[in-house]
Amino acid sequence: MPPDRCACSREMWESVKGTPNISFVANPAKGRGMHNYGAAVDITIMDNKGTPLPMGSKHDYFGPEARIDHEDELVANGLITTQELENRKLLRRVMTESGFITCISEWWHFNHIPSIRAKKELRIIDFE
Repeated sequence: MPPDRCACSREMWESVKGTPNISFVANPAKGRGMHNYGAAVDITIMDNKGTPLPMGSKHDYFGPEARIDHEDELVANGLITTQELENRKLLRRVMTESGFITCISEWWHFNHIPSIRAKKELRIIDFE
């Protein structure tokens, strides 16, 4: 991909490089993130009125509340509620039973295939 077309990825990477938020952005020097291959989706669950269920943070939130690897601690420390945890578990169950792979740093992000496979088998999507 020509350098001018990956400026957004570089800018996002530069904004988190050297910070605790580094796990939320793919390093463009090591390849693009799974979304660039068309192999990832960011998703939540909505109620019957179209209102997103509470998940403890908004999507694309760079903070500990977004992580799924220590959710019991998040509940214990009052950072997310028990209901928000149950909503996350429901989303994960539906997505993993459908063949998707979770992402530790983002409750809303699911990959269709492992990243190593995507980088070998898929091409980066060109939107031009």
